[in-house]
Amino acid sequence: MKLLIFGDSFPAGYIKDPTYSKNNWKTTSFGYHLFKKSKIFTEYENFAYPGDGNECIVYQIYKYIQNNNDLDKCFFLICWTGVTRDSLYDIKHDRYSNCNSVINKLVYPENTIDYIFRTDHLIFSVLHILNWYNIKYTMTSSFNNILRDSNFFTVDNIKKHNINWICPDRTNNSLFDIITNDWQSDVKIENQINHITNRKNSKIASCMHPTLYGHECIANTILDEVERYT
Repeated sequence: MKLLIFGDSFPAGYIKDPTYSKNNWKTTSFGYHLFKKSKIFTEYENFAYPGDGNECIVYQIYKYIQNNNDLDKCFFLICWTGVTRDSLYDIKHDRYSNCNSVINKLVYPENTIDYIFRTDHLIFSVLHILNWYNIKYTMTSSFNNILRDSNFFTVDNIKKHNINWICPDRTNNSLFDIITNDWQSDVKIENQINHITNRKNSKIASCMHPTLYGHECIANTILDEVERYT
């Protein structure tokens, strides 16, 4: 089975400080460690990219489904990013990208987007497409539990509709919670929405992304959760 990773800088394997070569991102990522540790996954491909908003993540998923015929052999691991990240379509590269990387200026005036509404419907869209093509998958959040603010994706609804979400009933269920040692605790942690913390450890780089060791820890933590949805 092929493991496909979608998301932002966390699953991409990006480390800004200390600078880590882009050529090494895919093997730095916890996705690569999942692939190496698992007895289920025989192939690995990573489509995550730093700064990608959720609309961009959905587009990457859409394009893969549109252009590939191996869907029955695939497993999608989708790592949603912060809900306020905006994206614009970049026709030159046929992808949605971070607004600043496309035109270098603020695009949307303040308070013109209902971010919770937008995120809910992006997730609804992906779930429908995945179910339509019978694609195996699971979902999580990179650096904040986006289920907290959702109008539809309550813990009860996730269980009722059998949505494959990693630890949906725990307050701290994001990848960032793993490297801050808050994983599966129910104590509300401040600033997680921006992956900011004053608590430093060997799993957190200066740029607040996972270190090499942090990526290994993420893989070790979620491996069983990922495999049970395969």
